[in-house]
Amino acid sequence: LEKYGEILGFKINTDKTKMLVKNITIRNKKELEKVMGLQITKKIKYLGIWLTAKCSTIKEDNYTKLFNQVKKDLEKWGTLQLSLLGRIATIKMNVLPKILYLFQTTPIKLDKNFFRELNRIITKFVWAGKKAQIKLKDLQDSKSRGGLGLPDWELYHKAAILVWIQDWINLRKKRILTIDGHDIQRGWHAFLWDKENKLYSYFYRHKKCADTNMETNKE
Repeated sequence: LEKYGEILGFKINTDKTKMLVKNITIRNKKELEKVMGLQITKKIKYLGIWLTAKCSTIKEDNYTKLFNQVKKDLEKWGTLQLSLLGRIATIKMNVLPKILYLFQTTPIKLDKNFFRELNRIITKFVWAGKKAQIKLKDLQDSKSRGGLGLPDWELYHKAAILVWIQDWINLRKKRILTIDGHDIQRGWHAFLWDKENKLYSYFYRHKKCADTNMETNKE
């Protein structure tokens, strides 16, 4: 790191820099901290995304926190005097970009309950806490077909997952190939089919989710 800094002219601020490690013993962690002069942490926030050593905590650290923040914002905005179209526009301008960013950067499998709860708080805001006058599916339909263009969260999520699956399977992008290590025995793309190994089974669940989405779209 010192040589890297000398070449680029940068210096690491040890007080602000932390390390995220995976699959090493407590003893090795302490030795690594001593050698590097950096503190090891359980999670790091990078470009608005919480990265952790455990994939199983990604939803709780990112999606659950964002859901709670969106719920809080909608409750605050609920007092504003907005029309139906104004409330839908608010969702598209303020909520959609945040959720779509998570879908694109951390495309994990989400259960039906997540989308059900998200639709519930969105519907409550759109109708200002009153009984819905139009079905949710009709609101989420395109304007060309008589809908109002309210975001269909499950559809956005499926699209985000399929984009990643396409890259993993085709391996046509040079940057992906470089990171993957396609010329070695096991690249990231191989994890998609390795459901027997516990370390890699998490990747297989994403592939299964994508396969389900593709079959649903065909229907």
